[in-house]
Amino acid sequence: MSLEQYGVFLDPNVEYEWFAAIVPDEKERSADFFGSAVIRYEKPSKEFLEKISAAPKERRQFLYAENGYFYDAVEIVSDLINAGKNPKKFRSHRAALADQVKLPFAAGHDRKMAGK
Repeated sequence: MSLEQYGVFLDPNVEYEWFAAIVPDEKERSADFFGSAVIRYEKPSKEFLEKISAAPKERRQFLYAENGYFYDAVEIVSDLINAGKNPKKFRSHRAALADQVKLPFAAGHDRKMAGK
């Protein structure tokens, strides 16, 4: 999901508090899952943007993650999963990203879907 689709733009070097809710059952709202995080957008350097655009899409997730762009890394790997390009492999990659930021349930779900 792109924030731009919703007319939301983040200013560089500003911290934002981000909230998310998963509603598995509209009739049983006590089963909702909530999460929040503080995020900070930093404008990527020209060199980084050139490196990303030159890299194959299957490798971009690693470049984003190595440079602290977690949400971009997750978006790239999720796009690869949704495109059906070796989804088990890329679910394992997304599980590793979730582990790095201490999201064990998300990591466990992707591992289960990857057959691991």
